[in-house]
Amino acid sequence: MAAATAIAVAGIGLGVASFFGGNEAAEEQARLQKMKFAEEKKIEAQKRLGMELDASRRTVQQIRNAQQARSIALNNATSQGAGQSSGLMGGYAQISGQANQGLLAIGQNLDIGRKISDSNMAISDINMSLAENAADASFWAGLGGLGKSLTGAAGLPMFQ
Repeated sequence: MAAATAIAVAGIGLGVASFFGGNEAAEEQARLQKMKFAEEKKIEAQKRLGMELDASRRTVQQIRNAQQARSIALNNATSQGAGQSSGLMGGYAQISGQANQGLLAIGQNLDIGRKISDSNMAISDINMSLAENAADASFWAGLGGLGKSLTGAAGLPMFQ
């Protein structure tokens, strides 16, 4: 009987050590996963910044192109003696229409990129929560295993 008691005590000791060791490892794993997801969020923020800068540059370039086209149209019309013609005004309207269409496309693409970036950030937040919840689940599973060890050591066969 003394040997059985010693084995039960050793089993309880191993169960307690396993519980605390497993819980510590799960918490460390969750901490590292959260760090990884935080770094992914930083990367996403940099991607978004790059996208915003690119859209800004393309917007400025689109406006420059329209100004240049208007200058060329005015120069050509003036050299042909049609500086006040309706043809020049029509050309201006076409240039403005094309520029506005280009600016609209840039704006639409920027909106799409922002939505994708927002979704990626939300996914990183969810992943961080999942990592934290996994550590909590590991704790409770370990506690349940410890309880099972204790009830088994107490000679309650229904819990073994």
